Amino acid sequence: MRISKGLRQRRHAMQRAYERYGIVLDGETESRIVDAIQGCRSRVIERRSHRVAVHELVFDGQVIRVVWDRKRQELVTFLP
Repeated sequence: MRISKGLRQRRHAMQRAYERYGIVLDGETESRIVDAIQGCRSRVIERRSHRVAVHELVFDGQVIRVVWDRKRQELVTFLP
């Protein structure tokens, strides 16, 4: 069975969130981060393409950097 790109992205983001920030990316946590991005409570620090950008935001007292895929409306990865 083939795994979709969206599922692979989500799995990757979960691994990197924990590895780099100690964040367990469950449904509620992911929703809070996505709400911050979509609610303009993050700062775009780099555009990687027309649809992908690096956002910086404060989450639970720590500054985190995440890659956001605007087309898929998904977190791609967490950067150190």
